[in-house]
Amino acid sequence: MSLNKVMHMGKQALAASQVGLATVSHNISNVNTEGYSRQRVEFSTAEPTSQAGLRIGGGVRVGAVNRSASEFVNRRLEEQKTNFGRLEGMSDVLSQLETVMKDDGEQGISHSVTRFFNDIRTLSTQPESQPLRAAVRESANSLTSRFQTLVNGVNQVRDDIDRRIEGAVTDVNAITKRIADLNQRIMELEASPNVQANDERDSRDVELQKLSKLVDVQVTPIENGGINVSASGVGVLVNGVEASTFRSVRCEVDGGAASMRICQVRDNGDLGKDVTDR
Repeated sequence: MSLNKVMHMGKQALAASQVGLATVSHNISNVNTEGYSRQRVEFSTAEPTSQAGLRIGGGVRVGAVNRSASEFVNRRLEEQKTNFGRLEGMSDVLSQLETVMKDDGEQGISHSVTRFFNDIRTLSTQPESQPLRAAVRESANSLTSRFQTLVNGVNQVRDDIDRRIEGAVTDVNAITKRIADLNQRIMELEASPNVQANDERDSRDVELQKLSKLVDVQVTPIENGGINVSASGVGVLVNGVEASTFRSVRCEVDGGAASMRICQVRDNGDLGKDVTDR
């Protein structure tokens, strides 16, 4: 083996070690980065050469830089994020309703109802009594006021839910757009042999977990590291490098009651199917 070959082999080994050190530094630097997966260098032997009937080793080379991540674990995390998001939303709404409906001593609905019927019962024994009639009117007004307060409180909770829906739709549109952009970047990078878009894949997994907290997602791998994302009953959210768009609209349903609905947006900008209850 020539001296030049030996020197080249040493240079190649140093370059491979530098890649290893750079990857370790990258791991340490991102120890607190959300969603970051530790990366590792896969070393492999370089192609040996034949000389004088012998196979002489060619040194070491970097095969790939891979991330330590499990697609199975990521999908399970997305499932649990969906359950957590659903339960968290229910908890918030029920807590608000509990505050509105709480029976707080003399200010509670039970006290007002009891007082009204007690006054009615007392009035039935002396229907001609003006003071008793006045007491019934007062308790009736108090009960009516209490019911109106409850109605206003429930309406405020409903309006808050509508605002949350509007915010969630905006978030879904933004997240699916970012996933589609990351898909394009990953597919461009991984079209080259032995290239892994590790950081972009980490970022996409973070976005998928954010999305799964809002809707129940299913992920399907496609070529060159891309993915399709769909939701049960809704359809495709991300198709490769294209993202679906949704819009929240307030409309009248069931006898004129205003309701917030979620509709897909067609390519021409018109509203498509209603996916609110999906």
